[in-house]
Amino acid sequence: MLEIIKDERGFLSLFDSLLAVFLLFMVFIAFNMAMEIEVPSLSEENSDFKTSQDLMEILSSKATDRDHSTLEIISYTLDYNNNSLSSQREVTRILDEFFSIYFTRGNYSFAETSQLGGKVLSSRGNVMDGDEVTVAIRHHGNYSYKLYVS
Repeated sequence: MLEIIKDERGFLSLFDSLLAVFLLFMVFIAFNMAMEIEVPSLSEENSDFKTSQDLMEILSSKATDRDHSTLEIISYTLDYNNNSLSSQREVTRILDEFFSIYFTRGNYSFAETSQLGGKVLSSRGNVMDGDEVTVAIRHHGNYSYKLYVS
């Protein structure tokens, strides 16, 4: 035992170096394991969010063959007819046609929240049945529109 303490043969330095190599090896293993962990990207997690925002962007953008966006058309239709039931039916027809073209999967609900008190103008399915519900909001004139997608 006294010979180990004096360390004339280098046993302690050998043991010390083996311990350092072992610790370094453990750090490399931990780093390698951390690099292999799958982390989903935000774009994969929020595809519904992108869908609701994209749909609302299409609604509020002007197509090449029209002078007004769909959002402008429905706002004008409601405003010109003082939010009458016939104007709401016309807006529902316009929106149903739009969503049949641009949104073929999932559930949605499109509502006007400022002038009509949250009245749903167009919908498909029960939006609240989905795991995640995302919302896109746009304003035009005195009208505020919300699109719920699940």
